[in-house]
Amino acid sequence: MGARHHPPLLHAGRVVVAEQVQEPVREQKAGLQMERAAMLPRLPRRRRQRDRNVSEGLVDGCDRHPLTHRKCKNVGRSVDAAVITIQPVHDAVVAEQHRKLRVWQRECTQHTSRLRPDLHAARTSTCTDMGRAWRGLPPRVKLARVAFPEVDYPSNLGHLRRNAMFEKILIANRGESAVRVARTCERLGIASVAVCSEIEQDSLHAQTCDESVCIGPARVQDSYLNQQAVIEAALKTGAKAIHPGYGLLSENPTFVRAVEAAGLVFIGPSADSIELFGDKLRARALAVQAGVRVTPGSEIALTDLDTARQEAANLGYPVLVKAAAGGGGIGMQIVTDEAALGKAIETCRNRALASFGDERVYLERYMEQPRHIEVQIIADKAGTQMALGERECSIQRRHQKIIEESPAPALLFGRGGEDKRLSLFDSALRIAREASYYSTGTAEFILDAQGAFYFMEWNPRLQVEHAVTEMCTGLDLVELQIRIAAGEPLARAVLRAEPRGHAIEARIYAEEPDKGFLPRPGEVKSLRWPPLAPGTLRIETAIAPGSQVSAFYDPLVAKIVTFGATRHQAALTLDRVLAETEIAPLTTNIDFLRRVLAHDSFRAGQYDTDFAQRLMAERAEAPKEPLES
Repeated sequence: MGARHHPPLLHAGRVVVAEQVQEPVREQKAGLQMERAAMLPRLPRRRRQRDRNVSEGLVDGCDRHPLTHRKCKNVGRSVDAAVITIQPVHDAVVAEQHRKLRVWQRECTQHTSRLRPDLHAARTSTCTDMGRAWRGLPPRVKLARVAFPEVDYPSNLGHLRRNAMFEKILIANRGESAVRVARTCERLGIASVAVCSEIEQDSLHAQTCDESVCIGPARVQDSYLNQQAVIEAALKTGAKAIHPGYGLLSENPTFVRAVEAAGLVFIGPSADSIELFGDKLRARALAVQAGVRVTPGSEIALTDLDTARQEAANLGYPVLVKAAAGGGGIGMQIVTDEAALGKAIETCRNRALASFGDERVYLERYMEQPRHIEVQIIADKAGTQMALGERECSIQRRHQKIIEESPAPALLFGRGGEDKRLSLFDSALRIAREASYYSTGTAEFILDAQGAFYFMEWNPRLQVEHAVTEMCTGLDLVELQIRIAAGEPLARAVLRAEPRGHAIEARIYAEEPDKGFLPRPGEVKSLRWPPLAPGTLRIETAIAPGSQVSAFYDPLVAKIVTFGATRHQAALTLDRVLAETEIAPLTTNIDFLRRVLAHDSFRAGQYDTDFAQRLMAERAEAPKEPLES
């Protein structure tokens, strides 16, 4: 049998060289023992034992490799073996190994030193595996969790690949959406660029990023929706990728294609996916193709009033007129009888055309006492897709969410909740697979009073309420978006993530609930948040004393997310935080949010999408307290 070839090994700082000879095994062993005896006195006891294992393991019939502990094939006492000569490592070799380690250490330190000095310093762990350094590989680097002033974004996913890292990202958004993305970029050591309008050059989101570029006047069409200005700002500042945040350009396939044509990376789904799911009629057809039940309604857009009347009669009143494009409750209206159908269609068409540039509308059957449940999806470009839990968003006003929580009370307290949860996850993943979807996405479902669920629409972006899922899973969805856009597969930590506890989010708006939730813009003169408790409280905002809540933009002021082991704990914490929050002299919906939390129906988890309207009606019908004389 031919002699075995053993590659050079590195073990305990000593080079082990294999030479091929043809000698009896006993003579080999005797020679090795003499050779080893001359060297062992100079070595520590533990190292002597390791060297004894090396020398005896390969020549004395050991059936396991001494370094990998794997079984060796064709090893026996009577076969030809390799003589192992043990030599001290030359000083120059050791010096070169240590030099490589110091170079990698220095590069890691330089990378993490870009974090703000007032934050917790990132901790790097240098690789101590000498074999890894010998092969010229970098040390394994892991960034520690960093606590930010407003929020703690957990991350147990390690470090971005060096060859996939975006050195600079432009955030094509404003307000708390831009601040949210900037925080994750800062933690990852990625430089961030903000875009801002002329009236927001001193805003918090412009100050949070490393750079800011003014791209136009206050009107959103002239600044934040100006695609060419956004792309030019990215090229001018040297950004390699663009993150759209949520809202504005996040669901615009034309913008995605323009970004890619400019040689930049869009952090989000593909343009084809955004185009597909941006059309609710196409999304419904895709869901049907995937075997998922959809809400009864139109298969094509309405063309004339007679057709609409016939379809509404077939569905049965009340019906819902919906815009085929866009979202956020814009271009949506409930119709209870045929007389109001024509005017509702015209109103929805006008709103859809003004907001989305698409006047198409269609009909859906309006579900009585429905509950709104959505499933968070994450998927990489290699085809790995996963459901990260569900959220209930049934507390709404003007078809827009104001309180979200996870897990969904409709499943938590309902009969057969776990089976329904698994069915929802399966339906969402079927749609994602059918569309070859990647990045973050949200499948939205309606749960009727009988407990049946129907697919409603798909949001191909990061949701405003994504923080609820992050609190329950410990994952950073913005980080996952960046990793997926950089070509990384989903990490094992993501695939093993399981939701725990309960999280509730409340959106604070500058509005007056008693007057139909009418927006009330103004200046913030004093601001007070409650003490932060990492892991149980998260506040996302873009306001500070002196900030202006402008009439040009959405009146969202902040999002407060609380976490607890149980729903009761999370709700109590949220109520206490709202009570201790002061945003003066703005008129906000804080008192209304506290009324929701205190209501018996909410505490019991028994509410639907009409709950906010009923609560306001109860308040209007309540007897007024007599005035004091």
